[in-house]
Amino acid sequence: MIGGQAAGIAAPALSAPSLSVTERGILEAIVARLIPSDAQSPGAKEARAAEYIDRALGGALAGARKAYSAGLAALDAYALASKGAAFVALS
Repeated sequence: MIGGQAAGIAAPALSAPSLSVTERGILEAIVARLIPSDAQSPGAKEARAAEYIDRALGGALAGARKAYSAGLAALDAYALASKGAAFVALS
């Protein structure tokens, strides 16, 4: 390994963030709930999973960008309608 990478394998280029601030907040709340941190290990938030997904949506997963936006908006609308608060505000 050289610099954290296997020799001869180039790191993929990172795309610029693709999601809006609101969408990014919802995605961060989702990944934090899916893989929470605990006393033994960090979770998805600490691993910056939302950033990874966001950058992938600006690159390799660009074709899924509209679906992600629609899904994040639908989840937030459902949270607001059923629980009276935005998804990020819920426990």
